[in-house]
Amino acid sequence: MEFDRKVDNINSFSEISVLTKIEQMEPSSEAARKVGPSEKILDEALGQTSSKRQCLVYWVRHGTRSDNNPMDLLRGTVILENDNDPHLNEQGHKDAVLAGERIMADVKLHGWNPEEVMKNVKVISSPLLRTLQTSAQILSTVINNNEGTILVNEYMVNKLESWDVDFLTLCSYAEMDQKYIIEKHLFNKVKSLEKDTLLGQLPRFEYPDITGTYPKRIIAGWENIIQQHFANNSDDPARQVIVVVGHHSVINHLLRWASQVTEFVRCSEPSYCATIQFMFKCSGDRVPVLKEANYIYQ
Repeated sequence: MEFDRKVDNINSFSEISVLTKIEQMEPSSEAARKVGPSEKILDEALGQTSSKRQCLVYWVRHGTRSDNNPMDLLRGTVILENDNDPHLNEQGHKDAVLAGERIMADVKLHGWNPEEVMKNVKVISSPLLRTLQTSAQILSTVINNNEGTILVNEYMVNKLESWDVDFLTLCSYAEMDQKYIIEKHLFNKVKSLEKDTLLGQLPRFEYPDITGTYPKRIIAGWENIIQQHFANNSDDPARQVIVVVGHHSVINHLLRWASQVTEFVRCSEPSYCATIQFMFKCSGDRVPVLKEANYIYQ
């Protein structure tokens, strides 16, 4: 469908769904309603007997912020280069490495060869510094080198409140030279940062988020990532891994979105580097279907 690229039409987000085919079908039993569509229902929805391509998508909250303890700022023990965009502290970098290791372990639990599938891993990040640093540590951990590229997706930025600053234009990614960011803040853990240009038909959004539209913006951006980076890329390997790094305000919207297949308890304050794993399947019709969703670290 065609979207008018105006922020006024951001409510169009509610019409986007990668699970439309499943949502329109009646579960075969009460059990199916609780745990998600059965394999038979999924195959009927796809119009064929098997789903050929699979994708493990991991949503990760960033690591511990340097301003996690406000007293450190008051004492001057923590100095921010950009007051609007705090970096990770030492623990935050450790958190991110552990997140990468947990992702590798989960990939292996699915019977996949991590060394093989991570050759084509995509790491997609909010533009804020703490998420870029988390992404860099995760990416270098899962590919075991510093030659990776982080895709920067503005839709994954946290809520843009009218009483707060415009993080999109005042963050380090927007204000600083990328080479400087990679050397000074990412410790050369990655080779490059690239803007995610696969935004499909998503409408443009601006500061601040219009009241009530933030959940729709986040879910639209999330579904676009699944569609553009997995379902539409039929030339990609049969098994694919995507890591999306974002902010704590996203988590309950994702849990609600995934409640079709798994019932989650709402989480008011997820741990730093909390990680949720989603499994999608897709066939020739390029309709991604959510098969499972689980916490691997809460």
